[in-house]
Amino acid sequence: MGVHWKRNLLLVLVATAVLSSAVGAGVVLFLERRRAAEWEVLLEAAETVDQRFVGQFDRDEALESSIDGLVSGLGDRWSYYLSADEVSDYE
Repeated sequence: MGVHWKRNLLLVLVATAVLSSAVGAGVVLFLERRRAAEWEVLLEAAETVDQRFVGQFDRDEALESSIDGLVSGLGDRWSYYLSADEVSDYE
């Protein structure tokens, strides 16, 4: 599965949590162009790891962990990330 599919799934899961919660708990992230620069730090970090990490690493696994950490960092019990494997297991 591609990265775009996973990102869309994440947004759907978060949006579903917002809409289904009686108190409106949950967060939906909308990246506006003017705020995109704030997210540049993530790209810079990925580029630094890619250029300077000594050894080999699984880029897909690193991306999965990054997305999971981002969503977990929200501190919202209704927002979570499912990997493609977890979605397959769920289905």
